Amino acid sequence: MFTKGSVAIYGNITLANEDNERALKNSKVYFETDTLMLSGNTTIQAASIFAYTTGQLHVQDGITLESYTKQSCATLSATPNMFSCVPMKSLRPTITQESFLRAYNHNHEEKVSQIYETFAGISESFNVYLASETGIYMNDSTIHAPKIGLCAPNIDTYNTVLNAARKGCPSGSGIG
Repeated sequence: MFTKGSVAIYGNITLANEDNERALKNSKVYFETDTLMLSGNTTIQAASIFAYTTGQLHVQDGITLESYTKQSCATLSATPNMFSCVPMKSLRPTITQESFLRAYNHNHEEKVSQIYETFAGISESFNVYLASETGIYMNDSTIHAPKIGLCAPNIDTYNTVLNAARKGCPSGSGIG
């Protein structure tokens, strides 16, 4: 699962037959590598998109990350498994594989020892989740998803759209 070195994606990742609703609901894109560059008018579409890097994560130059999940509705007033990669109220978050796994295991009944094992649990809370031990840099990019999660000690966004608008509960069916 883990790729040493750098990964660069310059092309679209989508499902060929968008009419297959079951395939769309279960589609997943997963990256775990040292550094990741998503760039160049690229579109990545799946129900769940997850990326974890030990180095820098770049999302730039016209990239679009889009969840096939159009709406996601929480019906409980407290979400016990909402994942936070660093302790709440941290002033200087340090993220390592060990601290990420510790934070995950704190919030979930099943205990894991590898980053890829967190994907299923995190996907229950987030449709698009990007995590980096050093930094996430987003420029001229767009993410469309009901629930978007970003985890890094440094997150820089320029000319970037994070769109979760109108992707929650239908009117009259949520907890609000």
